[in-house]
Amino acid sequence: MYTPKITFIVLLMVFFIPWQFSRAETDTVRSAALELALIKESFFAPNLEINITIKPGGQAINAFDTIVIYDPADLEAISVEPNPGLGLLAAASSINNRLGQAEITCGTTTPLNFNTIIAAKITFKKLAVGFTEITFSNNSQVAAANGLGSNILLSSEVHNIYLAK
Repeated sequence: MYTPKITFIVLLMVFFIPWQFSRAETDTVRSAALELALIKESFFAPNLEINITIKPGGQAINAFDTIVIYDPADLEAISVEPNPGLGLLAAASSINNRLGQAEITCGTTTPLNFNTIIAAKITFKKLAVGFTEITFSNNSQVAAANGLGSNILLSSEVHNIYLAK
């Protein structure tokens, strides 16, 4: 027996349910920020230590990937260390001082939901005195812990840092 109620239910199943699944990716708000925080004790030391921090903007995250870009005439990256307190299951890093790039990729199965996450520390050897720029690549990503790995990165900062001997 045909009724308008059955038609409505069928239309609901055909249009609404797939729409809900396709909406999951687009409903994720890009709110995260990648920042660099100078460890003050290293300002006058021969090596400069900088924390990579993530501000997820109220969302839980479970992975990030970034390349920190610096001037190889001013700085030489010595190490890139993920924060061991995050319980990361996978972490990879690489340094290319010829190009002035330090890459770090980290992930965990436990969602991280803090206002500010210290994700990693980069140690540089100072090669010059004066201002230098350190920034993140445009391909950086912060993955939401939503089961889809949605990139929620909204912004990353450019830093001009004074190098003192």
